[in-house]
Amino acid sequence: MKRLNNNFIRNTILVLLIIFFFSVKTNFVKNSHLIISKNYDDRINLAYGFCSPEGIGYLRSIKKKYEFKKNPKIINYEHVPQNNWAILNTQNIGQKTNKIIFLNYPGLEYNIDLNKISRKKYELKDVEFLAQNFESIINIKILDNSYSKDKSIELEVFTIDKSLNKKIIKNVILKTNKNEIINLIFNELNLSESKLFFKLNNSNEIKNISLTLKNKYNLNDFKILDEFENCFFAEKLWLKL
Repeated sequence: MKRLNNNFIRNTILVLLIIFFFSVKTNFVKNSHLIISKNYDDRINLAYGFCSPEGIGYLRSIKKKYEFKKNPKIINYEHVPQNNWAILNTQNIGQKTNKIIFLNYPGLEYNIDLNKISRKKYELKDVEFLAQNFESIINIKILDNSYSKDKSIELEVFTIDKSLNKKIIKNVILKTNKNEIINLIFNELNLSESKLFFKLNNSNEIKNISLTLKNKYNLNDFKILDEFENCFFAEKLWLKL
């Protein structure tokens, strides 16, 4: 009997330790407190963000505030999973509307650094997504360690598709440490399932390469119906989406 009691106590302690371990790993106490103390909207905002990155809280607030006869188009400048489920009316799918919800709107121009692949090769990451919301690459700035504006850099711009076919887009000579006009229009680059690269042909001293992208959407073309930080509910002044 004493041996059975010892086994029972040992097994009970083991089970309690396992429960404690998983409670810590899954934040059970914290999550339980959130469920009890926060309403549904507050929990959604904590999980997905109100305006950034997914903007679920803002979408839900707009849906409550305005009566959507048609589903507004959602343009999010953060690359996150689809979030139209937060406001989607399945009875109106496919119907055009002149209303758009902008999430994480960056302004008319947006600066982004290239990702360094090797000593001389750089990539514009997530280029297919960027091409959805931006019209073109208007400027490029190459920073080197000398900080001299008289140094010339030979730059090759090219794409590589999923079959590893290379297509040269442009060869240019640029000055370092200053904004240079490059004018690469995304729609002309055929970026479907392709990557966009920038290769330096005559320099090993580059510190950073940044691009300036031109936004497809100018808020001056819209009537702003609602805004919170860099999230906007807007109505286009004419139907052309």
